[in-house]
Amino acid sequence: HELSRGAYTLAARQFAKTGRSVEEVALRFLSLGQKGALQTYLFCKLDAMDERHAMQGTLLCTWLTSLFLERLEGARGLEGSGRGEAEAAAAEFRAFLSERHRRLSRPTTYALLEAAGRHAELAHYAQLCGDHERLLLLHLERRQPAAAIAQLRSLLEAAGGGGG
Repeated sequence: HELSRGAYTLAARQFAKTGRSVEEVALRFLSLGQKGALQTYLFCKLDAMDERHAMQGTLLCTWLTSLFLERLEGARGLEGSGRGEAEAAAAEFRAFLSERHRRLSRPTTYALLEAAGRHAELAHYAQLCGDHERLLLLHLERRQPAAAIAQLRSLLEAAGGGGG
């Protein structure tokens, strides 16, 4: 079996095709310190999941968000080749948010991103959700008046206020 051989990614893909509980498989990978394999497993389960299982999809996406944030935190401050790894992880996370934002709980995702101090990803997620008010507040909090004015214009246009 792949797990005993140390082929964790392959094992993750195979476990995703079984009827074993997500919790059981997740605990197995976590006990082995294999968060990358856990992430692969969760993606495979999510990709195979029927859209009618919205709650489970949201749960898996939230778990994946947490794993991404943990990975990004671990890569923070790396130099040299680690810096490229951190940038790749951030790009992968942004792609995940772009693809899966509709399956995430907005309040929970905002809370996770804020707690992790991931302002760029928070702004990206708010943009994906069309949350102009949140983007305006983010710009004001970060003392970015030009960006706040541009966002306010966008908010007025979205509301049909014109502005010109």
